[in-house]
Amino acid sequence: MISISPRRTVFLRDAVVSTALLAVPMALYRIYVELSVLRIPGMILYLPFMVVYIVLGGETEAGRGPSTLQIGLYLVVLGLLVATVAHYVRRS
Repeated sequence: MISISPRRTVFLRDAVVSTALLAVPMALYRIYVELSVLRIPGMILYLPFMVVYIVLGGETEAGRGPSTLQIGLYLVVLGLLVATVAHYVRRS
């Protein structure tokens, strides 16, 4: 049986929770919720992604905009980044 150290378990939990917490405002922005107060955090998360997407030539590749897979990978990377920061902050 594979044994996982408690530190890795905490990191994985932090990564899953932070990714889920980042996905909620992004989803509220992408499905266009009428109440703009709920859309503002998603806009703040989406703007850096769109800047990188356009700079890397994404607009010339697909006229429809970024795919759901690209946005999902962006959220996973952000979740791992937040979990890494939380891991080092908790350690100190």
